[in-house]
Amino acid sequence: MSYCINVSHLEKEIVVTVKIFGTSEEFKSVRISQFQCIGWLLGIFDEAQRLIARSDGLLNPGYDQEALERVARLSPDEASRLLALTTLSDRFEYVWGLIGEEERELARVMDFRYYDNFWPCFDAYSRIWNPNPLP
Repeated sequence: MSYCINVSHLEKEIVVTVKIFGTSEEFKSVRISQFQCIGWLLGIFDEAQRLIARSDGLLNPGYDQEALERVARLSPDEASRLLALTTLSDRFEYVWGLIGEEERELARVMDFRYYDNFWPCFDAYSRIWNPNPLP
């Protein structure tokens, strides 16, 4: 298991805890691409935020910062800046500029018929950049 979102219904409150243990055990794209790893983590954070909004709060604030630093290999400043962004386009632009050219090239050539994509609609751009991807 690579992460756990726990919603606890206590006697007088409902609380959420989130634990990120490491990169995905299921999705290969997350293990080989920093870009996809960040998108995967943001998806977990967004799901947790939806649950937190319907509860009395989060028991372990800072889990997202720590996961971006440890799992996605971002600096503390990079992780903080990313977490301050709320729209998909702002997040995408920031991360795309943050990762190096080697990571951008890897993201461009990934064949999303075989790999999972964690950036909505990015697979369409990938097909434009690389219309005949190798498996």
